[in-house]
Amino acid sequence: MRLGWPRQFSRIRNASLYKQIALLLTIAVFPIGIIAVLQALNSVEEGRKLQAAALLGETIHAAGVESAIIDTARGVARALGTAALHSGPDTELCSDTLEQFASRSPTYTFAGFMGLDGMMNCVSSGTPIDLRNSERFTRLIERPRPMARVLEYAPISKQKILQITEPVSEGGTVRGFQMISIPYGVVTARALAQDRENVFDMVLVDGEGNIVARRKEERSRIELPPAWALKPHLQGGGSTFVAPLEDGRMATFAVASVLEGDIYAVATWSTASGRPTAFADVFRALLVPVFMWLVGLAVSYMAMHRLVIRHVTRLVRMMSEFEGGKRNIDGLILRDAPEEIRSLGSRFASLTSTITQDETEQQRALEEKTILLREINHRVKNNLQLIVSIMNMQVRHSRSDDVRNALKRLQERVSSLASVHARLYTSADFVSIRADTVLSDIVENLVSAAVDTSGKVQTVLDIAPIELTPDQAVPVTLFVSETVTNAIKHGLGANGGTLKVSLREIEDGRVTLRVSNSMSADTGVEPLAQSTGVGSHLIEGFAGQLYAILRQDTTEDFFHVSLTFDLEPLGLRAPFAPSSRKAANG
Repeated sequence: MRLGWPRQFSRIRNASLYKQIALLLTIAVFPIGIIAVLQALNSVEEGRKLQAAALLGETIHAAGVESAIIDTARGVARALGTAALHSGPDTELCSDTLEQFASRSPTYTFAGFMGLDGMMNCVSSGTPIDLRNSERFTRLIERPRPMARVLEYAPISKQKILQITEPVSEGGTVRGFQMISIPYGVVTARALAQDRENVFDMVLVDGEGNIVARRKEERSRIELPPAWALKPHLQGGGSTFVAPLEDGRMATFAVASVLEGDIYAVATWSTASGRPTAFADVFRALLVPVFMWLVGLAVSYMAMHRLVIRHVTRLVRMMSEFEGGKRNIDGLILRDAPEEIRSLGSRFASLTSTITQDETEQQRALEEKTILLREINHRVKNNLQLIVSIMNMQVRHSRSDDVRNALKRLQERVSSLASVHARLYTSADFVSIRADTVLSDIVENLVSAAVDTSGKVQTVLDIAPIELTPDQAVPVTLFVSETVTNAIKHGLGANGGTLKVSLREIEDGRVTLRVSNSMSADTGVEPLAQSTGVGSHLIEGFAGQLYAILRQDTTEDFFHVSLTFDLEPLGLRAPFAPSSRKAANG
C-alpha cells in the first residue's frame, strides 16, 4: 500500500492538462454534489417510508376480508368439531349432522372430522377419507394448530376452495381436527362487495412464498420476487421490504398475515400508479452541480487550448520532426504564444541549431575516417598483390621444385589474405565480410591454379551468406586455403574427384565449416597425413585463433576436416551507408 499511493499520484501528475483540470474542477464541485445527493436521498427515503406505510395499511385493510372469513370459518369449525365429539366421530349421526350443515349452508361446501389416527369417518359427503399418509396430517400431529390453504381444484366440490382446519380439544387435550371448505368465489364476491369500484390488487401466498390465489385473478398485474426471497419476510403481523423481481427490477412489497404460518397477503406498488424511484430525485439534485462542472470544463478547455495546448502541441510536432531526422524546421519562434512558452520555443531553436552543427562536424569526421580506412585496406590489398607478383616471378626463375612448391604455397596463403582486404575495401561498413563470396573466390582460384587436376575436380559449394568479422575472416579463409590445397594435392590425386566446401549455422550464433574431398584408390590416405608439418601446424593454429573444435573423419569415400566455432558479434556499421549494407546482404 505504501508503494501504491506514490505511483497513483505520479500517474495523475503525468496526465494531460485537460484531465488534470477536469479532476480539479471535480474536486471543487464535489462537496456541492454530495450535499445535493444526500438531501435528495433523505427526501427519497422519507417518501419511501411514507409510501411503504400507506401500502402496508392498504394491504392489511384489504386482507381483512380473507381474515374475517377465516375467523368466522374457524368459529364454525370449532362448533362442528365439538358437536362431532359429542355425537361420536365414527357414528352415522356425526356424518348426517355435517351433511345437513353443508347442504343447507350457502357458504360452506364440505365439512369433515379427522381423528388422531388420520381417518376422516365423519364426512359431509358420506364417504370416509384416509389422510394418514398425507403431509397435512403429519404437520397437524407434529404441531396442532389452525391451518388454512387454497386448493385450485377440490375433488368433492370440483372447484377452487379455501380449506380451513381447526384443532378440536376436550379437557385441554386435542381430540381431532375439523375441516371445512369455502368456495373461493365467495371470498372474491365479498371483496367486490367491500369496494365495488376498485378491488385492491394483491395476492395470497403460503408459508413457503408460493402464490395460492390472486384477488383480481386474470386481471392481476402484481409481480412477486422468487419464493426464496419472499419467504424470510412472511413473519409477524405486517411488514414492508424491497426485493428484486425476476427481471432484476427492484420493487417495494407489503406483507400482512391472514393466518399465521399458512396464508399471507402480499401487495406492491401498482404499475399504473408509477412507483417513484430514487434515481429521478438524485438526477434532479445533481443537475445544478453537474451543469456548473460542465460549464467550468468548457471555459477551462477553451482557455487551456488557446493559451497552452495548441502551442505545446506545435512544439511536440516540431520535436518529433527533429527526432525523425528533419533539420530545417519552420516556425520555431512562437510569436503568438505566452512569454513562458515563447521562451521554451527559443530554447528549443537554440538546442536544434547546436545539435545540427555537432552532427555536421561528426559526420564530416566520420567520412574522413571512413575514407582513410578504405584507403588503408586498398593499399594493404595492393601490397599483398605485389608480394604475390614478386613470388610469382621468383617461382618462374627458380630451378628447384621444392622451392617452387614452397613459394606457391606461400603465394596461395598471401592471396587469401589479399582477398580478405579486397572484400573489406569494397564493403560498405568495413566491419564484416560475407563468407560465401570470399570463400567461393578462394576455392575457385585454388582449383584453377591446380594445373594437374583443375579440369577433373568437381566443386560443390554450400556456403551460407554468414557475415564474419575481420578477426575471424582471416583464419577462416586461411583454413579453407590450406585444407583445399591439401585436398587437391594429396586427397584427389592425378585423377581428380569431388571437392566439397560447406559453411552452415548449426544453432544460434554457432557455425560449422567443413572441407571434404573424395579419396581416390591410388592415394588411399588422408590428405593431412601427407601434408607438410607446416600445413598441419597452420590448420591447428587457425582453429586455435577461432577457439574452434577441429575434427577429422572419414565416411565412405570421403575425407572430412571441420571447424565448429562461435560467431563474434558484428561491430557498429557506418551510419551513412545503410542502404549499401542492405544491398550487399540482398
